[in-house]
Amino acid sequence: MKKAIRTFLVMSSLLLVTSTYGQHKHHSNQHNNHTNVYKKKQVVVTRNNSIRPHFYPRNKVVVVQKRNYRSYTVLPAGYKIVYCRGKKYHYQNGYYYSFFGNAYNIVPAPIGIRINLLPVGYKQIFVLGVPYFYYKGTYYKKVKNTYETVAPTVGTVVPELPDEDLEKVMIDDNTYYEYDGILYKQIPTETGLQYEVIGNLEK
Repeated sequence: MKKAIRTFLVMSSLLLVTSTYGQHKHHSNQHNNHTNVYKKKQVVVTRNNSIRPHFYPRNKVVVVQKRNYRSYTVLPAGYKIVYCRGKKYHYQNGYYYSFFGNAYNIVPAPIGIRINLLPVGYKQIFVLGVPYFYYKGTYYKKVKNTYETVAPTVGTVVPELPDEDLEKVMIDDNTYYEYDGILYKQIPTETGLQYEVIGNLEK
């Protein structure tokens, strides 16, 4: 009888230990499973690597070749009147005119103006994979069924610069071209010399 009781107590102890170990292992597996599920649901957010504009001080600019202007007493045929921030401009095939004194001067395109058709001879360029349309110093981005003028970002490369209102300058013994406050550096490419946006002059 005593032997049977002793055997019963030993077996009960073994069952209790086994049950406790099983529960601990079950909770441990649950914790690991929750951890794995959490890891799978984590979202990795990458930062935008767009290049910030670099500004150059105007007091360091040495003019090498002054800009030239073109003005007209009569606007070319087929022009259209467009407005930007309440100011009136005259537009014709990629050129923007503003009235000064007694003449219409060709001026840089105001940022934010929209046109329905791109000028003849425009070039398509890509900046960080986004398509833009370039014509003589003006950058356009398609917005719905129109094309809106935008400012270029540093690193943008274009095949040519405008003939008018362009100034050749030197800053810290480096030669650049300035148009509408934007500085370009001439660079060699596989297709010939082109121009890279390196920054802006301080306003």
